[in-house]
Amino acid sequence: YPSAVNIGDVIATAHAAGMTAGSAFYIWNPFLGVAGGFEPKPIGMSYVLDQNSCFQVRAASEGSTLTFTESNKSGANPDEALLRSAAPQFIALHIYDAANHPWDMTYISFNDNAGNNADNNYDATKAMNPDLNFYSLSSENTKLSIDARPYTNGTIIPLGFTTSYAQQYTIKAENMAIPTGATLFLHDKYTGTYTAMEQGTSYTFTVTADAATQGENRFELTTTANGTDAKATAAVSVSMTPNPATDQVTISFTAASKAATSINIMNVSGVSIIKRDLGTEQSGKVTISLSELPAGIYMVAITSGDEKKVQKLVKE
Repeated sequence: YPSAVNIGDVIATAHAAGMTAGSAFYIWNPFLGVAGGFEPKPIGMSYVLDQNSCFQVRAASEGSTLTFTESNKSGANPDEALLRSAAPQFIALHIYDAANHPWDMTYISFNDNAGNNADNNYDATKAMNPDLNFYSLSSENTKLSIDARPYTNGTIIPLGFTTSYAQQYTIKAENMAIPTGATLFLHDKYTGTYTAMEQGTSYTFTVTADAATQGENRFELTTTANGTDAKATAAVSVSMTPNPATDQVTISFTAASKAATSINIMNVSGVSIIKRDLGTEQSGKVTISLSELPAGIYMVAITSGDEKKVQKLVKE
């Protein structure tokens, strides 16, 4: 379009006329990741799009149209709406790297009128980005950038996280619109940890060459009532002493039951350096020599049956 235009109003009018599907339109944000990415905006909000910029919206059917008028032109600063949370009624989870540079975001709302399946009236499918994609999954595994569903105690919302850049990331709760007295937990299934998500809460993690550090089976959101967390402890508990370590480290572990157990020490790229199979155990203690390892940061993965716990080890 040859001038700045309030594309939010244009799309809201088209949506009311049945011309668009889903609950969002997508703005190309050049500041996301390395190559840029699509940022979802809820249909109904005003959004000033800069001239010669890009957006996407899903057509309701073949032949659907958008109508632009002179009144849609705008003299407002188009950059004011970039990197802004979708709306106050959403849980807004944003992804940043170690330099606090934004990569992607996903929005979730609790709405008793919505369902757990993908719904054009309340949800928005994920517009896939070139560098990194963060999204929730509906009950039929549709990738969503805006996900509305009813709130129930014990609800599990699967999250997907895929990227071609192995490095450190942070999930930050930019906004937390949840029912009064409720608590939302981010469950990192790779490390076995649960983090209570509140306004401004950050959770830092690392993606390595290990395929399990990303994908659709690492993260999920779980809900509880009245702040009670029935699953706040991991199935495998681990302690390492000393940490930081110099010549050796002693790793102690306890699992819920006996299972095949192994310890794998990896570098930050996910390459296995030391691996020990401990047989079928429920608890135990093992001392591992670090004398041949260079100083640095390592990841220690303790696997017990289907459960895994990962902790950071510093070698001085």
